[in-house]
Amino acid sequence: NAWVIGRKFYQGFYVLGALGALTTKTGKVGFVGGVRLPDLVATANALNQALKDYNPKAQLIYNFIGDFNDPVKARQTAEAQIAAGADVLLTFVNLGLYGVAEAAKSAPKPVLLTTLYTEKWDTAPKNMAVALVFDFAKPYKEIVGRVLKGEKGGYYEMRPGSGMELSAIRNVPPDVADKVRAVFKEVVAGKPLPEITDKAP
Repeated sequence: NAWVIGRKFYQGFYVLGALGALTTKTGKVGFVGGVRLPDLVATANALNQALKDYNPKAQLIYNFIGDFNDPVKARQTAEAQIAAGADVLLTFVNLGLYGVAEAAKSAPKPVLLTTLYTEKWDTAPKNMAVALVFDFAKPYKEIVGRVLKGEKGGYYEMRPGSGMELSAIRNVPPDVADKVRAVFKEVVAGKPLPEITDKAP
């Protein structure tokens, strides 16, 4: 009597990686991750793949800070990545985002941010580019409906187009925003991505 909701984070982050690849001016994209879990390592691999696909000269700078909710550690990590040349910061942290946002806002040169789960536009209005938004209502409604029909267990996969969407895209050129939305649609439609594992990139 159990249902599993599988969240394919890496598929959504592949799209965010495409945004980083298409917007970086320095050729360096940062990734600030929380705890080094298989999902986050797979996400780093997806970002690396997106850079190869859309800007092969770009480099991914990634760190797992060991905590999703430590703004101080997240800010210090973001500042180090910015100092190393990153001008786009892709984040997989919760409260840690607020530290990354402060690092971006105080950076000597423009730095773009992305986030996930909800749109956090107000944290850094001049820096936030896009959020990978999660809608848990959709899987829950479907699962409850299937339970009511007598199904006692199963699997529901959250992925782009199925519980994961892009927020409005801001602070990037219109042609880049159009390209990122096109990449998202390709992933929704089943764009073949190489098997992205939890092995370090």
